[in-house]
Parts: sequence; structure tokens; C-alpha cells
Amino acid sequence: PPQSELHRHPWRDTPLPEFYPGSKEKIEKVLADKPRHWMEWYKGERVTNFEAPPEFRACDMTADQVQEINAFTHVENELIDEAIAKVMAYVEKRGWGDDVDVVFTTDHGEFQGEFGLLFKGPYHVDALMRLPMIWRPAKSAKVSPSTVGKPVGQVDLAPTFCEIAGLPVPEWMQGKPMPKTDAEAEKQGRERVFTEWDC
Repeated sequence: PPQSELHRHPWRDTPLPEFYPGSKEKIEKVLADKPRHWMEWYKGERVTNFEAPPEFRACDMTADQVQEINAFTHVENELIDEAIAKVMAYVEKRGWGDDVDVVFTTDHGEFQGEFGLLFKGPYHVDALMRLPMIWRPAKSAKVSPSTVGKPVGQVDLAPTFCEIAGLPVPEWMQGKPMPKTDAEAEKQGRERVFTEWDC
């Protein structure tokens, strides 16, 4: 985040993540029970993320650094919230608010010290896979607000956009229009989602 915004979350006041094991010994004990690529990434013996600096080794990371990284992440999240508020204000100012659906999500999560790791990679854990997805249907659609706890995936975005636009979902699309309730999700048979990591 910009230097001018770092004051928003003093890093020393930022708690460590729930699944941060603590000492290097505790981290290695946890990782010893995982598939070997977890420990290899931690020790810098295997690259599983090409967005990380080439010299990065999670085993060199201190608890203070994890706190600082998380503080920066909180600042970035606030800046995104503020930017979205500006977009929404513009949509309303233009008079489009009744007819515009808004979908906000991300393509992946990030380790923020969980298991002593950072960045992303081939690890099927909530920190990387359980992502926020907010869908605010157009007011004119008269859809009641709800929270859906069943699995949905990004493969469902295109079919959802087709449904919003009143278009048939092409047979070649693999996903389904996103459910608006858990009951609708049950009818769709949403028990699991598919994920992969190309490395």
C-alpha cells in the first residue's frame, strides 16, 4: 500500500493469524504431517509460486514480519473497499443503480502466515480456497438478500451472467447459475467444487 496509508493499521497491533504455529520448531512439526511440497516450499527447496521473490524462504520469516504483512493487507483491503464505494457512488449518480448487478470476488486467497507460509500455491486449505463472493443483484430484479453457504465456484460466473442478461446458458459452459438461497443450492446438487493448481 502507499506509504501515506500505512498508519491505518499499526503492525505491532495486528494479531497473528489463527493457524500461525509460532516457533520454527512448531511450524516444522505441523508441516511434517503435510505432503512434502509444503515443507519444501517453507525451506525454499521447491518453488510452488512464481509470484514470490526468487530468494523468498518462508523459514526466514519472523512473527513480526507476518504481523507487518497482515497489517499491509488490511490497509489494501480498506483501499479496495473505498474504491468500490466510489464506483458504486458513480453508478448511483448516473441513475444505473436499479439495473446494475455487482459481483465482487477474487481469484484466490493468500497465506498470511498460516502454517508458517506466505503467498499461494498447491495447498487446498480455506485460506486459499474459501473466498468471498458478494453478489448484489440489480434492485429491479427484486431478489431478496441472502447468504449462501454451499459451494460455488468461478466456473459459475459466466452462467450467472447469462442468466442475469436473460440469455440461455450454453451447453458447453461447465458451471451453473449461482443459487440465491441454500435451498436452491441443494436442488442444484452443490456438494463440492473442483480446484486445480498448474505448476
